[in-house]
Amino acid sequence: MIPLDVNYVDNMPEYNHFKDRKFLVEKIIQPKYKIWKNEEEVRCIKISRDIQGNNNSQAFKFNPKALKKVIFGCKSSNNMIKKYKSLCKNSDLEHVIFTKMFQKNDGS
Repeated sequence: MIPLDVNYVDNMPEYNHFKDRKFLVEKIIQPKYKIWKNEEEVRCIKISRDIQGNNNSQAFKFNPKALKKVIFGCKSSNNMIKKYKSLCKNSDLEHVIFTKMFQKNDGS
């Protein structure tokens, strides 16, 4: 598994899926608009070799202290939020803070 810091940008890079395959990570996976910079997001990329070496499971162990906050999108259902809160409560993740994004009337 490869941890990558998100690259916060003013403008999202253009990308052609058919021509620019070698730039997949830099142009598709890593960038995010600067407005989200306060999240200090890190994305973990799993490649097929990682999954095969993990008995074909996509679930990976991690240090529970590494997860500090979960931010749900504004369209997240209450049932989904409840599910993840419950999973954290029943493990070594009681310290995790949960928040949810809301969309203002002006669309921001």
